Amino acid sequence: MNFSPQSAISVDQIMSDVILELNDDDHKLFTPGYYVSQIQQALEELSLDTFLNEYYSDYKFPSETLSIEMPKGAFNIRTVYVFSGGCCNVETATQCHFKRGYITNGANNGYTARNKIDALDPFISPYHYDNEVYYFSLQNGNVLLSSKCIGFENVRLVYNGVITNIGDVPIIPLPFRQAVKEYVLERCYRILKGRNPKYYRPLWMDTYQTLTTPFDGTWDKALSRARSVDSKELEDYKEYFMKMNY
Repeated sequence: MNFSPQSAISVDQIMSDVILELNDDDHKLFTPGYYVSQIQQALEELSLDTFLNEYYSDYKFPSETLSIEMPKGAFNIRTVYVFSGGCCNVETATQCHFKRGYITNGANNGYTARNKIDALDPFISPYHYDNEVYYFSLQNGNVLLSSKCIGFENVRLVYNGVITNIGDVPIIPLPFRQAVKEYVLERCYRILKGRNPKYYRPLWMDTYQTLTTPFDGTWDKALSRARSVDSKELEDYKEYFMKMNY
């Protein structure tokens, strides 16, 4: 499937479709802010389901805390690199390896981990440390780096993130248009059927089925379209939406 990043859909286009179907031109049913919030949540869910967008962020190495807070909108750290010199200095870039259970309060404060040099656990043999191994762990939304990484100047985090950050104006990828629209309608009808079940429950049921039917529903179709994008197109698409997010 081919599509242009320039064909992204604006929040106003989604809202106009939803408002027309709900006959809510005067916003007596829902406020504009509610519609935008639901569009945002639809994109968040699609981001989590598809892992579509991949970003990176560079930081000065936190030599005192050994800790970096995960970027806004990030939900899956893919790779961590440490390097010195200019951006993308491939000669010094070194990949860090994930170490489960590693926790530290900063440089010179030691650390805890299931497996370490002086481990006394009878079920875990102490390992022989290799000075060329650099590692990290994740703790409460923070990336914790090993003290052996201090010799590097910078850190690069590569991660999956949401298509549009919370609070930003949503930009909807073209393949997601129908799924986002049906998602918003389903949320609206879900509330309205509580106000007037006889009238709105059938509408909610129809919309819910259109959205969630396996394989043929708009949600599954959006996931399938995201996974069928050619590699080069996907790279361009990620770059385009990364500009929207930062």
